[in-house]
Amino acid sequence: MAGNKDLATALNSTPGKPTIKRGAGYHLSTDLSTEPVAEEKSDNALSQLSPGTQTQNSDKVLLRKNTNAKPEPPRRVSRGYKLREDLVKACKRVALDEDRKLYEVMEDALEQYLQRHKEALAAEEGRRER
Repeated sequence: MAGNKDLATALNSTPGKPTIKRGAGYHLSTDLSTEPVAEEKSDNALSQLSPGTQTQNSDKVLLRKNTNAKPEPPRRVSRGYKLREDLVKACKRVALDEDRKLYEVMEDALEQYLQRHKEALAAEEGRRER
């Protein structure tokens, strides 16, 4: 039973608790505590900046608009409209034939309709003025 005594003493004798060390953590590029991003500019210097430049007064950080950024795509909403089944099937056929998505075909059809409607209203307005 000498083995049991050695095991019991090994379990009871715990070395010192390990020290927990914290890491460096995360830092934002706008934090002024690590190093200043930009010097404080006078009003005269700020007025000489290009039109695409903005300033952030709270942190005195200079920001530039991204000129290479792509424009945001239009926001699409799901409304749950009920459409005639024959129209939906026809749109699906066009989408399949042209290798397009169904919503693209339907959007294109609505845009064309609205453009024709706008032109018809303008023509009708022109007839009324005569």
